[in-house]
Amino acid sequence: MAGMARSPKAKQYDESKVHKKIKEVNEKVAKEVARRKRVVRNFPASPFEETVDFAKQIFEFGSGEPVRRLSLFDHINKAPESGASRQLIVNAGRYGLIKGGYQSDIIELTSDGARSVDPQIPPREQARARIKLAIEDIEVFAKLHERFVGRVLPAKAALIDAAMEFGSSEDAAEEAIDTFIVNLRFVGLLITHLEQSASFRRSTRSINFQHQECR
Repeated sequence: MAGMARSPKAKQYDESKVHKKIKEVNEKVAKEVARRKRVVRNFPASPFEETVDFAKQIFEFGSGEPVRRLSLFDHINKAPESGASRQLIVNAGRYGLIKGGYQSDIIELTSDGARSVDPQIPPREQARARIKLAIEDIEVFAKLHERFVGRVLPAKAALIDAAMEFGSSEDAAEEAIDTFIVNLRFVGLLITHLEQSASFRRSTRSINFQHQECR
């Protein structure tokens, strides 16, 4: 039996369905590629404050001594194998706060890490340790600080350009600047100047880098 010829409208409808299906598949592939795309950072993937809080927990749990990773995470009520817990360990390691990875049995504080959280350390020495870990030991942050120390904070776009000059990828440069500024503020190197005169009282938007000697 000879088949019935399809009308042009039916053929057009079928082609439309095919194109729609192809588009949906391509969009799914694109989303998966984007999900798997890994941003290459030349700096830790979190602010220093978050990791120093983790270092405090390590210090308090073990009184400054090395601790078992599984016992530590059980104590702080976090899943040791979760993505967030692993990233926390990675970031703390990149800041130089701890030794040991997310598969290590034992995690311990570095000497600088211990100085940055030990309450018996003099405040000036503790501040110096935090500046070293949060800024000076992260190459891109150290170079940014060296370039702009003592100056009015430039436009964010200019900071992003500088971060790329110092090795941050285009995808990560803005995050680098956000983390850098948060770290500066946390360790006390970012100072907001106030104009307080009889006729003009308000906070200025100019923010200066302040070089701080902690010796």
